[in-house]
Amino acid sequence: MVDRRQCLGLALGAGAALGIGSRFTFAGIEGELLSRRIPSSGERIPDVGLGSSAAFRTVAQSENTAALRDVLRTMVEHGATVFDTAPSYGASEQVAGRLARVMREESLDFIGVYYAVDNRDVEETILPLAIERGIAVMVYVPFGRTRLFQRVGDRPLPAWAADFGAASWVQFFIKYVLGHPAVTVVTPATSQARHMIDNLSGGIGRLPDAAIRKRMTQLIDALPAVSR
Repeated sequence: MVDRRQCLGLALGAGAALGIGSRFTFAGIEGELLSRRIPSSGERIPDVGLGSSAAFRTVAQSENTAALRDVLRTMVEHGATVFDTAPSYGASEQVAGRLARVMREESLDFIGVYYAVDNRDVEETILPLAIERGIAVMVYVPFGRTRLFQRVGDRPLPAWAADFGAASWVQFFIKYVLGHPAVTVVTPATSQARHMIDNLSGGIGRLPDAAIRKRMTQLIDALPAVSR
C-alpha cells in the first residue's frame, strides 16, 4: 500500500532519475505542455497535473501499486510538476459562498474548485473573483467524476474539435476548463499511464476561445443527463 507521502516521493524520485522532457506526441498531436503563471509569485507551472482521488486512490490502497509508478513516471517524463493530494473534492453552494468571502478578505495564493463543462457554477462568481484578486485556480474532476464520459457514451468527437486540437473526449473536457482565463492548472486523477498521456495532451496546443467554449457547452447540455 502506498500513502500520499510515498506517492509524492515516487514522483519526485522519478523526476530526478529520468530528467524532465516536456515534448511528446499523442494521437498525432506533438507539442509541449502549456504553462501558466501563479499570480502571487510569478512562478510558471504546467497547466495539467495529476490528482490523487478516485481510481488513483483506490489503487494506492491496494497491494499492487506498480501501475501508479508508471503513472507518476509518465507524468514527470512529460514535464508535469503538479501533484494534488487533497483527500476530497467537490463543494456545495454553501462552501462556494464561504470561499468567495475567503477570497475577498484574505490574501490567497491558490484555490481549488470543482469545474467541468457540465458543472459551470464557478464561472459566475468564483472564477471572475480569482482574476480580480490575482488568485491561482486549481481545477479538480474536470470529467465530472466520470459523469461526462457516461453522457457522451460512444458518440464520436465532433469534427470541429480539431479546430482547437482535441483528439479525444478527454482532451475536449480538459481544454474546455483550460480555456477559461482564470484557470491555472487542472489535476485529473488516473491510475493508468496511457490515460495520463491523454490528460497531458489536453494541455498542449490550441485552446478554445469564448465562442467555441459556448459551442462546447451547447453540445454537452443537449446530451441526456445522468445521475451526479
